[in-house]
Amino acid sequence: IHDQYTRKGVEAFKKAYGKNSQNALAAYNVAVIYYNFFNEADDRYAANIRALQQLNANKPVIKDPKKKAAEDAKFKVQVDELKKANQLVEKEATDNVDVAIDWLTKSYVILKEKATRTNTEKNVINKTVDFLANLYSYKMNKVRGKDPKAFDALEAKYKEFDALHSSFK
Repeated sequence: IHDQYTRKGVEAFKKAYGKNSQNALAAYNVAVIYYNFFNEADDRYAANIRALQQLNANKPVIKDPKKKAAEDAKFKVQVDELKKANQLVEKEATDNVDVAIDWLTKSYVILKEKATRTNTEKNVINKTVDFLANLYSYKMNKVRGKDPKAFDALEAKYKEFDALHSSFK
């Protein structure tokens, strides 16, 4: 899905960061690419959910038991394919979220510690905290009702970064 040039860009930014671990913009650029990968995966996940809803909405009502069993089997295959696809897409999305959070955190820590920031750096740190809030919100919602301890930890991270929205002037 991701073209070779985007992948080369990731490697170039990682290399730049590797040469200078204070290069917040390189870390940020790696993070933004993974954030975009996450958004693409999340869009595919949503499209599959819509396809499942469409399947359910258009499921024919069949009275004949023999025809109904055959139709139900066909329907189940379609539903199972979409559910399996979504499991793979969800794993891809989660992996990209984790990588984006890692690189955004690197960028944030570097820029937060700077006494004076350029206008570009102010813009980047403000976007960084917004992206981190969004990603922690996504992760928080994935564990809602399933893992209260993880939910509380993720909610704390979400609130930490959401509170920093537009705070770097």
